[in-house]
Amino acid sequence: MIARKSTKSLLWEESLGTPISSDLDEHQKYLYNAVLLSGLAGDLKTIETTLNLFELSLIDQIKLNAILTDAMYELNPKMRGYKDLEIRLYEVKTKTQNDFDEVLEKINRAACSQGNIIFTDPNYISGDPDPGGASGGPVGGPDPGGASGGPVGGPDPGGASGGPVGGPDPGGASGGPVGGPQNRLGREAKEHEVIGHWAFKDFPGINLENPTRREVNLTGQGVSVYVLDSVDHRLNIETIPMGVNDQISKAQIMRFDYPPTFEVTISSPSRRFQKNVSKRPVMLKSSKDYDIDQHGLFVAGLVHRVAPDCNLHLVDVLNRQGQGEVFGLVRALSLIVKQTLQAAENGVVPLRADPLNDTVFNLSLGLSFTAKEEKTLNKLMQQLQASVFQPGSKNNPLLIGILNDMLGFKHYVGSLRIILKLIFDLGGVIVAASGNDSANIRGEYLQQIPASYPEVIGVAASTHHGGKKANFSNLGNIMAPGGGKPLPDVRTQNGPSESAEEHRANSLTSVVPKVEGNTSGYAYWRGTSFATPLVSGLAALIIEKMREAGGEISPNLVQTLLLKYAYDGVIDVNATLADGPEYLPNK
Repeated sequence: MIARKSTKSLLWEESLGTPISSDLDEHQKYLYNAVLLSGLAGDLKTIETTLNLFELSLIDQIKLNAILTDAMYELNPKMRGYKDLEIRLYEVKTKTQNDFDEVLEKINRAACSQGNIIFTDPNYISGDPDPGGASGGPVGGPDPGGASGGPVGGPDPGGASGGPVGGPDPGGASGGPVGGPQNRLGREAKEHEVIGHWAFKDFPGINLENPTRREVNLTGQGVSVYVLDSVDHRLNIETIPMGVNDQISKAQIMRFDYPPTFEVTISSPSRRFQKNVSKRPVMLKSSKDYDIDQHGLFVAGLVHRVAPDCNLHLVDVLNRQGQGEVFGLVRALSLIVKQTLQAAENGVVPLRADPLNDTVFNLSLGLSFTAKEEKTLNKLMQQLQASVFQPGSKNNPLLIGILNDMLGFKHYVGSLRIILKLIFDLGGVIVAASGNDSANIRGEYLQQIPASYPEVIGVAASTHHGGKKANFSNLGNIMAPGGGKPLPDVRTQNGPSESAEEHRANSLTSVVPKVEGNTSGYAYWRGTSFATPLVSGLAALIIEKMREAGGEISPNLVQTLLLKYAYDGVIDVNATLADGPEYLPNK
């Protein structure tokens, strides 16, 4: 019998304007018909003439005033910096990259002329698993020319090619299912291989289990973990009413009748979950001929392995090809914040300054920029900075700090940074994949966005080979098992020379749907995408222990504990949860 968890699906809202669709080219990094503008409502109004000139149409917007309340402004003074901030999505009447880039530059110039901080972001594609491809996606594929200007220590900064790992299986060593055919379903794993997997044992594993049992009593009870990822279209969903007359707030619960038994709440704006009416403001049509729908379930299964009693959510932000767009991700994150604060306002949970301090956000996705793209972004930011600091100019200190970080630390994509910083300031723990751009190169790339943000714990993948970092993995704040082979080995990760034993040792195992070709419901996969949920699960256990002990709970403290008790850079569950001064009650 599964214990019912207190949880609800997100209530997706209708777009303000007409949703748009976009056909993605093979290596497209952002949409050519949509732009995100982020800033103060009053400042956005000052460039409306320019927007009208280019016939921009408002598709949707996120008003932080509609999320935050007067009570929250009083309880948490940091929230005052977010007052009147808006993130807007506009349709642009362009079809080519050159035309779009020209419009984007003119919008940025209009913002600069007013001396206001308005972040003009393309609607970037995130999570593309195609090697060499469209978004440099940390979910699945190395991006040639890669993350943050090139490999660290590499001979060709900004130009080294990641390239496909493992030959015919693109993404096989970098976040894709290992050994799968074109439908990308991972090579089947057997139950005994899952139960006895090295990643959960002592170092180089995470020291969670010994050969016969789990070594920690904490299970993540009372902690919510949101996995923002893909939702497999092949899953059987059970709809459970959450109230007598509640026909809207229903939990979409997936139940599994094969070990490890668990349930996960599904939140999706797709037709299947919204009475056959899609609530996506942007529909992505991919030219990819593979399907990695099971990516999100695989990630959720790894969270469950570490924190089996957490309130586990799977939020749909990636399509069947593993592609998403930034506004869709920002919108989903804002809905989680909004509905958490509404629950506090309605007395369902306590109203406090840090209402997200029992919440973990798992982002096994992201994006990266080539050195050339960074040069263009820096030029735009320098123009904006020059206009902002003119005599008499008044701007929001929060936005000034974000702008300075873009120039100093390459923390680009203002819309995404705003919402993740808001989550952090409300007490939420954010864990993200560092990316897989470093495959087949000499050297290592820096973390992708959002793993590189200071509010985020960036996770690199470690290997069975003495806990060394995987050769496909970018750098990270911390490591967890993700499979692969260690540096400086730059050979293919899934080539013919890899024996069955090597294959098992160089991969992780988790759950996938039982479908034709996989009757066990388990598969192998490797990548930083799958190191990330192991850290998210441990973060949930830390929060549970903190609450039990009456100690302080904060995202900074969670990261401090993860780093302090890591063994040779790899998370150590037992050591991290041992009684220590950090868990003493607040005086």
